[in-house]
Amino acid sequence: MSKVSELLAKISKEPKSCYLLGDFNFDLLKYQQHSSTSKFLDCMFSHSFLPLISQPTRITSHTATLIDNIFTNHLPHAAIIVFFFLPISLIIYLYLLCYHRLNQYVQKLG
Repeated sequence: MSKVSELLAKISKEPKSCYLLGDFNFDLLKYQQHSSTSKFLDCMFSHSFLPLISQPTRITSHTATLIDNIFTNHLPHAAIIVFFFLPISLIIYLYLLCYHRLNQYVQKLG
């Protein structure tokens, strides 16, 4: 976890918006029961990175997990997360649209 913390500290020094996307292999739904997940989340929070997804990203008939996520240090431009369920795999695909990008697109249309 120290390497993650070091990397986030470097990123946090830059006055730029940052989005971290990926399969982090930490089920955020189980942060209270799993100490490594709790440490990961505490590390993200301590560097001002917040998750944009709070619902399961993979659902099966027996489980629901939240290991895929998008973290950002730039919350003034909130994001829209759209979930598409694929019946074959039941994996939820994520699309992130930032409001400022959406607003730019809408302004071009208007």
